[in-house]
Amino acid sequence: MSMKIRLVLLAMVPVLVAAMPAGAGGSSDVGTNDADDPRTTVFGFVKDQTGDPIDDAKVTITMKLLNTDLVARSDAQGHFSAKLFYNPVQPKDVAVTCAKEGHEQMTVLQRPPLAAGAPIEFDCVLK
Repeated sequence: MSMKIRLVLLAMVPVLVAAMPAGAGGSSDVGTNDADDPRTTVFGFVKDQTGDPIDDAKVTITMKLLNTDLVARSDAQGHFSAKLFYNPVQPKDVAVTCAKEGHEQMTVLQRPPLAAGAPIEFDCVLK
């Protein structure tokens, strides 16, 4: 392997490690300082049909340009969050699906971003 490729791969290790999903009940960006991390954040909530939060739901975040998925878990309030591998990311280049045993995905709503470069927000409803 050439030195140039080896350096590129070594430089990517911190990015890949930071983007690794957290365990059940947590989000994948716990412990990061958003002010120091320029990567795009994807976040949202997993709820049931009545609006009650669903904890420990598996949230799959697909980065379409890389054909790569990140997996996060919703917490007790139904919240999930993850940092994407690259920046900037256009909202149209991200998709989310949610799942939990005993539930079926009904809808996924992507909210319009507040500004260019703003976090990308999704709401998942399971029944």
